[in-house]
Amino acid sequence: MKKTRRLMALLLSAAVMCASGGCAGKSTDPKADQTSGAAPAEGAGQSQAEGGAGSQAPEEVVLEVQIVDTNWADAWNHMKESFESQYPWITLESVGAQQNIDSFISARVAAQDLPAVIKISSADIYLNMIDEGYVRDLSGMECVANVPDRFREAFTYNGVEYGVTQGASFSALYLNMEALREAGWDNPPSDWNQFIQCCKDIKEKTDYAPFLFNGDHATICYMVYELLLANCLGSQEEAAAYQEALTNGTFDFSAYPDICRKMNELIPYIMEGSASTAQDDAVAIMADGGAAMLLGGNWVSASALEAIESCTGVENSGLAIFPPFNDPGKPLWISTSTEVGFGLTKQDDPKVSEAAELFLNWVFEPENFKIIQNARGTVPVLTNMTSEQIVLPEGIKGLVGEVSSHNSVMMGYNFYTAEFKDGACTALRDVYSGNASIEDAVKSMTQLLSQYHY
Repeated sequence: MKKTRRLMALLLSAAVMCASGGCAGKSTDPKADQTSGAAPAEGAGQSQAEGGAGSQAPEEVVLEVQIVDTNWADAWNHMKESFESQYPWITLESVGAQQNIDSFISARVAAQDLPAVIKISSADIYLNMIDEGYVRDLSGMECVANVPDRFREAFTYNGVEYGVTQGASFSALYLNMEALREAGWDNPPSDWNQFIQCCKDIKEKTDYAPFLFNGDHATICYMVYELLLANCLGSQEEAAAYQEALTNGTFDFSAYPDICRKMNELIPYIMEGSASTAQDDAVAIMADGGAAMLLGGNWVSASALEAIESCTGVENSGLAIFPPFNDPGKPLWISTSTEVGFGLTKQDDPKVSEAAELFLNWVFEPENFKIIQNARGTVPVLTNMTSEQIVLPEGIKGLVGEVSSHNSVMMGYNFYTAEFKDGACTALRDVYSGNASIEDAVKSMTQLLSQYHY
């Protein structure tokens, strides 16, 4: 498997280009019927929705979908109502929204009862599902017609186009500017030394914790370390070598001692409990005024910035910046990736397969996708979205056009295995909580990687 094909450059250019311009029926045993759900039956689609002369009323279908995140749950109600008004014989049922995604899917695979529409990524569990024949190939469907090739390639594995990405991701730091002003900072910190000084001033002069992140989320847990590492790299060639070594198990985490120095400088300013904080809880903490700065992905921009405004009562008091983990006078490095996508599973019931295809094609029509896009405040990938349809939160608008101007590494989940992820995050959480040293953690991570890699 060649995960290194997902080169970071393809994400950066695409992000800027796009931004500016009841049960649904048990999934089939894929080995018994590899063609289930391959194509809609004759007569399915818009002609049924329009109810043309002589057409027979479609049979009612309940369609299970596992795509909703809590950070756009309110928008889901709008989406569900809009879709069901257009296709009144299909009832959408959201499942798994409050559960760990991988655990939920694992249980449903074991029960041979997969939702027809799922969130999907390049994680091991989903690639195994593709190998086992549980996932439909989306190539040729309308939902991928207006997605740039570079993003389609990132969601292609062993010849199967298995998902449609929701957008492009990048790391961000969300600032409560009222809290920073209280600490004496009218402008955001612009490098590592300023960032640490800002943390120190916030801790000494305000009631806010300086730095918060949702360490319960593996991507964010590793992102803290990942950004420190990225800003120790000297070139894109070195970044590519890191990504290749992360894939083949040869990367030596202890080869960058500056990371340990910076981590030790940061630890006193990490809000207690960050290591085990969930994403929704982190946003709630910002709304309650518990922390001044939140590290996260751009996918939480809408909720994070809204939370800050709710806390301060001041419009546009929330601001997103790229995490300033660079040394003074040195170029800034960030982390980027594709976002999790939506995919289809193979189903026994052809009516469910037809309904699932109708829904996924409908979701990625610009007038419908904007419901998700604008609720989440993420960078869109559909080339046919108009500028009027893209509504990004004011506090993050300035970053979108700058993504391609910075060096970057791909977020680690594109390269590491589930076993490494679990072990590395456990080691890092112990560091963030003050229960272990970063020096011991990097040794552990190097050993883990040598055992568990692609």
